[in-house]
Amino acid sequence: MTHSPTNREDSAGSPVAESPQQKSARTRDWATLSVLIIAALFRFLWIELKPPHHDEGVVAFMAEEISTKGFYAYDPTNYHGPLPFYLSWMSQRFFGRSIFAMRFPVVMMSILAVGVMLGFRDFFKDRAARWAALATATSATMVYFGRQCAHETGAMLFNMMMVWGTLALCRGGTVRDLWTAGLGLAGMILCKETYAIHVFAIVLTIPALLILGKISPTHSATRTPGTWTRRDLFRVVCGCAALVVFFYSGTFQNWKGVEGLCTTWSSWVGRGVAEDVQDKPVTYYLEMLIRYDWTMLLGLVAALAALLPGTRRETRFLALITLAGVCGYTIVKYKTPWLTMSWGWPLHLMFGIGVVASEKYIGRRLATFCASAVLLLMAAKSWHLNFRNYAPPGDVSPYPEPYAYVQALDDINKVTTPLYALAELDSKYRNVSGAVVCGEQFPLPWLLGDFKRIGWYGLDANGNLATPEDWNLDFILAPADMAAEVESMLTDVYFRDDFQIRNMGGERSVIYFRASIFAPTFPDRTPQFLPTIQSDSAP
Repeated sequence: MTHSPTNREDSAGSPVAESPQQKSARTRDWATLSVLIIAALFRFLWIELKPPHHDEGVVAFMAEEISTKGFYAYDPTNYHGPLPFYLSWMSQRFFGRSIFAMRFPVVMMSILAVGVMLGFRDFFKDRAARWAALATATSATMVYFGRQCAHETGAMLFNMMMVWGTLALCRGGTVRDLWTAGLGLAGMILCKETYAIHVFAIVLTIPALLILGKISPTHSATRTPGTWTRRDLFRVVCGCAALVVFFYSGTFQNWKGVEGLCTTWSSWVGRGVAEDVQDKPVTYYLEMLIRYDWTMLLGLVAALAALLPGTRRETRFLALITLAGVCGYTIVKYKTPWLTMSWGWPLHLMFGIGVVASEKYIGRRLATFCASAVLLLMAAKSWHLNFRNYAPPGDVSPYPEPYAYVQALDDINKVTTPLYALAELDSKYRNVSGAVVCGEQFPLPWLLGDFKRIGWYGLDANGNLATPEDWNLDFILAPADMAAEVESMLTDVYFRDDFQIRNMGGERSVIYFRASIFAPTFPDRTPQFLPTIQSDSAP
């Protein structure tokens, strides 16, 4: 006898229908899996399509130095926490040198963040967590920067863990919740110095919640006694502190890195208030949300609405953390689009909470329709940005895709494709001679790391550009304004092409490939440069 898949059989063999709780659990499992699959597709599809930008090249390059030095030497004046470097190093050791290997750890953390967002169903309604997770899975912000090797992705994931653990401890909590909050804080410290903003936001939120509760009362779930002890707290503090010291000390080989945890503030606070090329107006982040992420924008509205009387205490706590983070990052003059991940993720959770709350006034069907329409529009925007317009060329202002204003252009492939193709023909070509003469070199030093005879000539202490003694090399990349000088010293035939590493200030260059060596990689092209001596002697 055939039964429907929603039925089971009892001990006597008679069909027993699923209980509402079982149906709900099965629906939740399928919804969770579906959201995670969508998140994975948006992040893993064509993961190597977008060329690495400057910072990605630096992270991957410095991660490789761990193999030679034996540790990552944290410098409080340069870049950020050590954890992303170690993760990148381990990934490259396992998968080999590739863009996929460099980005794999960050992409996985980005997907895990979607999973943690689903975990907030423990404090808010299941549907609210699902809406939030779906917004995070498809958001142009979360996908664009979650597909590249950025410290912000890890900082966001660990911030989520810390907030989740804090909410659980506010209800009493268990040892697991204590570890979640502690590891979340430790992970944030290990990723980026901006952890201080989020810790400060939580510290300010607690008294603000109590004061606001007097003016605008809240209601909350019943608090239960915690099952953890002071000994558990001591273990968590010691364990998390040991993790921080282990990585910042370069696995106990560079104790100056631990000292840098304190000295870093003079550098980064100064950078946050001083004049910088990344300075942007107060309205910058609001403009980015209007352009790229309406779900975050609606979440901001929901966060403000959570200040009204009758709001659940957990919701108001999250709203206050959200608003504190938004204000903190907005006040600081130093602004970059990838920082939106750090302060913007709670807005997606507030969006989900807002959608469920709106059902009370407009009904579930209409609320679902409106939320779905917004998500589809944002998913389409995300798809266009990440897979079509990830680095539009052209030095125009305003730049057509503000999120991509420092992204490396596809011109990177003009350099890497011929060199990689030649090395695939014969490994001996990894010894081609070359020179990269430009002030802005990354990510090329990492991308061309297997070509050991390429020289790197950048700006010296006086701001002057160094140059090779002999320009007659197999491969040359030089500034466009030096083209005449370079060509006057070349004595062989070369393929030539224009090159620009990135938009918005990226210097224009020219590339030369010796024709006698690179001809197999340019089967349909004729060399564009003939030396003056050969040209004059031609019949």
